[in-house]
Amino acid sequence: KVTLWDKFFKLKLIKEGGLRLLEGIINEDYLFMMEVCLESDNIVFLNHQLYTATIRPNSVSRTIKPQTVTDYFIIAERIKHLLIREGAFDRYKDYYYASIIKNMLFSLVQSAFKVDNYTTFNSLYKLLRGSYYFESETRKGVYLLDFKIRCLYHLSLRPWPFYSSMRILKKCHVFMY
Repeated sequence: KVTLWDKFFKLKLIKEGGLRLLEGIINEDYLFMMEVCLESDNIVFLNHQLYTATIRPNSVSRTIKPQTVTDYFIIAERIKHLLIREGAFDRYKDYYYASIIKNMLFSLVQSAFKVDNYTTFNSLYKLLRGSYYFESETRKGVYLLDFKIRCLYHLSLRPWPFYSSMRILKKCHVFMY
């Protein structure tokens, strides 16, 4: 998970690393977490629930806007540059591309479930055209994904069947987000 609400950070790490959240960008915590991981000497995981989150239906993570999609590409490009700067891109590029697929697929699933018509869904879908999502290099990361997600990804390459399938799942009360 890349959300910030369930993490603790040493202030020294943030100050010395010059780490900041990008202002005006949706889901900026994704980039911030990558920067933290690259800056950290060690990371500790606790297997204890210390916090209970409240899910609000109209929160940024539960609503779909074109900015959600376009901002993700800004974040993905910055992460790519971070990995290149650290000399780690070649080693992790398949994981990088797999994360692009998972994030865009999540946005597409959310869109299909939440918008009222195909025209609105298709306008969001068109934002992906010409993006990493359709590039052959990105598709190399597909093999790292769970079988169900791989199938969903291949279905998502065809907007009308994807949208129709998601709407049927919604009617059957099968929620995928």
